Amino acid sequence: MILPARWSRAVAFTALITLTSCLPRNAPHHNQPATIGIDPGQPGARDSVLALGQRQVYDANIGAAARTLLESDIDVTIEPMDDAYLADSVTLAQGVVVARFINHSPDSLPRLGLAPNAMSYWLIYRRDGQLFSDFVAEATDARYDRTSVPTDLHVPTRAWRQSISQWQPPVPVAGMGAGVAHLLLASGSLPWTTCGDQGCCKPPN
Repeated sequence: MILPARWSRAVAFTALITLTSCLPRNAPHHNQPATIGIDPGQPGARDSVLALGQRQVYDANIGAAARTLLESDIDVTIEPMDDAYLADSVTLAQGVVVARFINHSPDSLPRLGLAPNAMSYWLIYRRDGQLFSDFVAEATDARYDRTSVPTDLHVPTRAWRQSISQWQPPVPVAGMGAGVAHLLLASGSLPWTTCGDQGCCKPPN
């Protein structure tokens, strides 16, 4: 059946709108993430990290984000920063807040810079050729912060189309009972996140 010309145009326009609406929310684009604009080791860097972390947008959808129990009973969510997957090597070296952690529990978690019922921001930067992470607490002082954590970069098998953060359990120890292995996994899960166009990042321990 041949449609009148005006109908053909209408059908084509409708199809275009439908296809456009189905594109991923984080479809690839060329904007580089903002950096903290200061050496993380310099005075005032902590305030810069918090200011940047607080004004960025994070993906709270489970799948891109992840929630788990750490140290057996500390309930923590990790959310990726929307544009973290776009950072090139130069941008990442200058200090990018790639994700945030939300502590839903009344206990602190020092290894991720988390005060009780609070938030922290994951900063990744490069110093002397090595990647490092800082976990900066959204708190009035730095006593919960964890800084200068050596960080591993893993190259992806394909290009990222959005930012993703997850929990990576350590390898269970052979011969452990299921209950003990479960506690080990809950205690030792490590965060990993897309940290740029070259791969994903995680602390070694």
